[in-house]
Amino acid sequence: MSGRASVPGASGPGDGGIRARASVPVRSAPGGPTRTGTPYKGGKRRPRWGRIAMVGGLALLLIALLSLVLTPNEHREANGFTWEPIAEVAILFAGIFTCIIPVLAVLTAGKDGFFGWLLAAVTQPDGSPRDIAYFWLTGVLSAFLDNAPTYLVFFELAGGDARELMGPLATTLAAISMGAVYMGAMTYIGNAPNFMVYAIAVERGVKMPSFFGYMVWSALVLLPVLALLTFAFAAKLF
Repeated sequence: MSGRASVPGASGPGDGGIRARASVPVRSAPGGPTRTGTPYKGGKRRPRWGRIAMVGGLALLLIALLSLVLTPNEHREANGFTWEPIAEVAILFAGIFTCIIPVLAVLTAGKDGFFGWLLAAVTQPDGSPRDIAYFWLTGVLSAFLDNAPTYLVFFELAGGDARELMGPLATTLAAISMGAVYMGAMTYIGNAPNFMVYAIAVERGVKMPSFFGYMVWSALVLLPVLALLTFAFAAKLF
């Protein structure tokens, strides 16, 4: 586990989408778990990281605009490029990210709020985190909600302090990160590239498995691997 926390992205190279990183302020959830059993407070965000993220996002948008202007249309036609899959994915995930905003707000209430039961499920009686619970709960939600907003939800639930989560709570951050990324492959909507590939294939006339049919195949491949990871967490191999 390195000392840098990465937020799973919604798209990657070659999927026809535009990847942009956003700076998302995350407040510490009161009553979040710690190794000592004492709730810790979220650290202050350094504003320069927000500016860097904004510059990176603007640079990516500029590259995309230059591509639209400079790339000859015949090249797109030869590749069979259309905007339909991109628009379909954008609409779906815009809805998902919009719905996650009130969830993050509710999490600020901590153990006394609506999600107090969820905080209790991932916290030991002594206040320390249950890494296996973080791994599976993050993963199951990631499979149906997309991995990036799910990561934010459980990052917030674990206290929202990046310094703590990269230090004393590093194994908890590993559990959240791996659950969000690995189980995001369980469904078409678990990660934007999954749905992008599905939409492109269907548009080209390629027969694809149904939503639940895909889950059957992914479960056969991924569940044994996830079981091994659960054993690794239980044996404290991370």
